[in-house]
Amino acid sequence: MAPRHLALVIFTMVIWGTNIIANKVVVDAMPPLFFAAIWFVIVLVCIFPWLRIVPGRMKRIFMLAMLIGGLHFGLFFVSLKLAGDASVLAIVIQLYMPLAALAGMVLLGEKIGWQRAGAMTGAFIGIVIIVFDARVFSYIDAVIIMIVAQMVYAIAAVLLRSLQGINVMQLQAWNAAFGMPALLAMSLLVENGQWESLRHLDLVPWLCLVYSAFGGAIFGHGAMMYLYQRYPVSQVVIYTLLSPVVAVITGVLVLHEHISAKIIVGGLITLSSVAIYFRRAKKLA
Repeated sequence: MAPRHLALVIFTMVIWGTNIIANKVVVDAMPPLFFAAIWFVIVLVCIFPWLRIVPGRMKRIFMLAMLIGGLHFGLFFVSLKLAGDASVLAIVIQLYMPLAALAGMVLLGEKIGWQRAGAMTGAFIGIVIIVFDARVFSYIDAVIIMIVAQMVYAIAAVLLRSLQGINVMQLQAWNAAFGMPALLAMSLLVENGQWESLRHLDLVPWLCLVYSAFGGAIFGHGAMMYLYQRYPVSQVVIYTLLSPVVAVITGVLVLHEHISAKIIVGGLITLSSVAIYFRRAKKLA
């Protein structure tokens, strides 16, 4: 990877790692589903030029938008609201790759070797060790919801294979266009105090909201799309393991989150297992 592209992917992982901490600041100040809807409004305004009809594929795009833009992000922000430590969830998010492999096995009949199966098992064992931390166990509902959110995203990733050739930013735009009204409707049904929280939102949560939309969604996904066009996916995605490390460090320094020995050991097992999975997938590719 060229030095400038290596710098770009590392900077992107710093953005993504700090992004989950910024999201935590916002969801602590307003209802999570309402925040997700507002977040999508900002994203859609910024990438509106990519909102173009794809003939013959809109039904599949709508289905994916409901899974990713509606269900996944809804569960994601609810989990973040319930969690005591955002940095722990940043580690749980890394289960996406093993879950995507499981989804491929169930939905497409794909086969995996013993090495990848062992790596997947190791990733789950790491999460179990983290959950046994007393503080994490107190918000185990948040961990379970995040795992479900990543399972939804993994299923959507399998379905995405039938939409090859469509610009990532175009899919992001439709995720926002379809997901935003669904999240807003759900927020109106199950949440309260939405407009009051928005009206009384302090400067720091506002800055975090803008940072999340521009940095995490628009710049982050745009940068990864740029890199995917120039390098094999397996060569790029390995760097995503940097984002939870950044999230843990930022969570401790900014939010004064508690990181115990169990979280450290479980996190290392999970991240190393996912790294082994990535490495094996790269060899097979």
